[in-house]
Amino acid sequence: MWTGVFPLELANPMLNATIWEWAGTLHHVYLVPLLLMIFLCRRQRWGWNALYLSVFLFAGLTLFSYACLPAISNVNYAFRNEFNPSGLLASWMNVLSDSWYLVALNSIVSGAIFFPTAVLLNRLAMKTRAARRSKSFLQMS
Repeated sequence: MWTGVFPLELANPMLNATIWEWAGTLHHVYLVPLLLMIFLCRRQRWGWNALYLSVFLFAGLTLFSYACLPAISNVNYAFRNEFNPSGLLASWMNVLSDSWYLVALNSIVSGAIFFPTAVLLNRLAMKTRAARRSKSFLQMS
């Protein structure tokens, strides 16, 4: 945010956001502790189904946003990224047809955000389970 350079150019609109636009996007920040609490309460069990559900839900949200919301809002980037057409990603995606744009958007978000998060959570869960098994094995000895 301080440099004005964002990976995937997805946060560029926040450079000129009003206080109300910031308030509308805060759920991305305050949901993280809740999700971590749920992860910890489940004793670090994490299934790959969460990845599939994330991809499916994001695709559904972008389709809903495209079909039902005004393009000026561009909720979930359902419409082309017109705010920064000079960016490499935006300039590449802006030439795609609407359907291919949505496919590319969902593929990029799934591959760059959801998949790495899924891998990290899976590794964390495996390490925690291994440590718990090792601890219980040592206590039984």
